[in-house]
Amino acid sequence: MSDAHHHLHIRKRLYNKHEVFPSPNRFKNIMDHLIYVAGIAIPLMTLPQLVEIYLHHNTEAVSALTWSAYFVGSCFWFTYGYLHEEKPIYIPNFLAAIIQALIVIGIFVYR
Repeated sequence: MSDAHHHLHIRKRLYNKHEVFPSPNRFKNIMDHLIYVAGIAIPLMTLPQLVEIYLHHNTEAVSALTWSAYFVGSCFWFTYGYLHEEKPIYIPNFLAAIIQALIVIGIFVYR
């Protein structure tokens, strides 16, 4: 994010009476940083499913409908987060959508 864009975002938060970032509250400040860790770690938790599909070609217990729905949901959340400039929303959903798309593709390739 450019400096000008960053300052515009800060002014928008102040004008709309949003909380400041980083929060002066220690707990909220820690959570503001941990959400990025969770946002990266949670999509990565689906990597074992991806490995099972692509290395072992095992798609027996994997639902194309379910993973397609997850993919569509992540795309909506990514778009929402991006439009509202909320990195903790759009970064993990971008990662999740990529992994979910690969899972859906793998289901159709190896089924």
